[in-house]
Amino acid sequence: MPTAGDPAFVGVVESTVSAQSLSDVTEERLKAFLLRQIAPEDPLIFKYSGIPPGAPETDAFAVVSRAVLLLRIATGSAHDLLHRVGVDANALSFWWQKLGEGRGLWHPSSPPTTLSDLWADIRDSLNEIAEIEKDDPASLDSFKAITSNVAGQLSLFSSHERVGLWGLFPA
Repeated sequence: MPTAGDPAFVGVVESTVSAQSLSDVTEERLKAFLLRQIAPEDPLIFKYSGIPPGAPETDAFAVVSRAVLLLRIATGSAHDLLHRVGVDANALSFWWQKLGEGRGLWHPSSPPTTLSDLWADIRDSLNEIAEIEKDDPASLDSFKAITSNVAGQLSLFSSHERVGLWGLFPA
């Protein structure tokens, strides 16, 4: 795995980033990120992204991990493009407000003050599931038990639209 202690890797990062014609500030920030000075640990979701296919017990995790990584890159690129051309969340509110209403993320004509407020629902669901697990671990000991006992909390995790909104219009 490439590291900041590997001179060859540092050289690749230096030459690749320098060739992008970025501002000095952006160039230094990108180099610091790629050399793991900003975020030294990968998010847990990416743990399986480097596993090659061939192991049935991890294949699904690897595919999902890589998909999340690609979606995050695509969303970040779209956000960067919107930011560079001066488009902000207000300019596209006609689209994202209807999306949020249509997907049940908020009541009609009541969007959140900032889209990052949508995290509160996820945080609350995670806390509720953690409490259930602490108080009655047996109630989550099978897939059937999970779908029966925390169906409401789990349904929030399937509303992936909020992730796209966070990525495109972070607070």
